[in-house]
Amino acid sequence: MNDVPAPFPSTTRMTTRSDDNPNSARRPQQIAFIVYVVIMTVILIVGFLGNLFTIIVLRCPEHKKKIITPLMMNLAFADIIIIVFGYPVVMASNFTEHNVLTNPMLCVWSGFINGSVGIASIANLTMMSLVMFKSLNKVGTVKKIPWKKMLAMILFTWVYGVLSMFPPLVGWNQFVPGASGISCCPDWSPDTKAAVGYNVLLVFVGFVLPLTIIIFCYYRMYR
Repeated sequence: MNDVPAPFPSTTRMTTRSDDNPNSARRPQQIAFIVYVVIMTVILIVGFLGNLFTIIVLRCPEHKKKIITPLMMNLAFADIIIIVFGYPVVMASNFTEHNVLTNPMLCVWSGFINGSVGIASIANLTMMSLVMFKSLNKVGTVKKIPWKKMLAMILFTWVYGVLSMFPPLVGWNQFVPGASGISCCPDWSPDTKAAVGYNVLLVFVGFVLPLTIIIFCYYRMYR
């Protein structure tokens, strides 16, 4: 009686498809994750060092004499705040399986810090246009703005930004994850009229009013 030959042990391994292997399915995700980490790390380092060096350069004697130097330094400082306190939350939301922006506290922090610094930067640009407009209107040598007045202008930009984003903290609208899912912002599709009113106010103070002032200043400078 002849024995039936047993199947080769490698037969079952050869019939196993590579796409059934969970490791091969996760490999593209791991590569994309590594690429994302490298790119974001480079952006954070370059952004932080670039703005830090900008502040150092603007402190040189030849630049300190310029009338808008303090406002330029304030703008670089605002970028550093976003890099240090804003972007890490965005990165953390992609480093975990569950988006951390679904955490109400982290969402509020992300929306508040990004919104406040963003509007403060817009207010800072508006102040720069006003300072340049005033300097061009003067006849003769332009005097440097007193440091107390310049400090008040810089503080105003930050108060302006914080107050613009403060209402959602007390229930006038709310911070929700944006469409991208990696950052939070005020709810632009609210259910209440009060929240709609806040959105209209935010658009006015954060976009319409600064843009109107900037256009006016540059138009008068052109004239």
